[in-house]
Formats: sequence, C-alpha cells, structure tokens
Amino acid sequence: MMMPVVDTTLQEKQLQQELLLIQKQQQIQKQLLITEFQKQHENLMRQHQAQLQEHIKDPRLKCDPIMFRVSLPKSECRNLAVLDLELSF
Repeated sequence: MMMPVVDTTLQEKQLQQELLLIQKQQQIQKQLLITEFQKQHENLMRQHQAQLQEHIKDPRLKCDPIMFRVSLPKSECRNLAVLDLELSF
C-alpha cells in the first residue's frame, strides 16, 4: 500500500525537525565539553604555574639536575649531579 503524499511529507518534515533538534543538542553538548576542557586546562595551567613558583622559591629544587638537564651544558649537569650527591650525604 502506498502512503498518501501528505502523510509522507508530514513525516519527512517531522524527521527533519527531529534531526535539527538532535543537531542542536549535539552542538550544546560539544560546547559544554569544550567549556569543561577549557576550565580543566586553566586549572592545570594555574597548578603548573604554582609548582614552578615553588621550584623557584625552594633552593633545594634549583639543584635538581633532572630539572635543568635540557637547558644546561653537560658539564654543568654533571656538576649539579655531583653537588646533589654531596648534599645527600
């Protein structure tokens, strides 16, 4: 049996409205996820900044060779490692 044209058109219109509603809901969910991600990212950045400030303030942490290995020449890293061992004993 064929459905009347009016019923088919009405059903298609309803499906399109449902699709639009689902797309709007997805857009809202996406925006909520982005907002939550940004909040978490900002919190992590603040925590990281606070940790960096603590490292700067604490003189014991300034001698950690692992923290400075990338930015210091190898000879200075070895000196820091020796200094760290000496301070440990």
